[in-house]
Amino acid sequence: MTPLAAVAGGLLAGTVGTASMDTVRYLMHRRAGDKESPLAWEFAPVDTWEQAPDPVQVAKRVIEGFTKRMLPGRWAAVWATGYMVLPEAGLYKPIWEYDAKTLASDLSAHLAYGVGTGTTFWLLAKIWQRAGRSM
Repeated sequence: MTPLAAVAGGLLAGTVGTASMDTVRYLMHRRAGDKESPLAWEFAPVDTWEQAPDPVQVAKRVIEGFTKRMLPGRWAAVWATGYMVLPEAGLYKPIWEYDAKTLASDLSAHLAYGVGTGTTFWLLAKIWQRAGRSM
């Protein structure tokens, strides 16, 4: 796969992965009893840094989209590493300050992201191969 195709595939795969993650989080939001529409939930006003999207997470999603093989162990390692690195950057609290329910919710959303991203990139690579282009 050419570098440009890898970048394009990674961006597309990251977009699908992000949509997968957001879908899981939105379904959890609805299950908790909230009635907002998906658009109102996704684009809610942000008043503080704590409410803003985490730019480190966005960058991590794009980088993950470039990987060719996504293994469940790697997803868990990326998730756990975030709880070690991001508190040092002032973006997360230390992992021991979160309850088990919050951590499980976060992990399930990140696993959905990994499955969506990995599957999309794998499918794009297969399509690329079948089109006669070398990897």
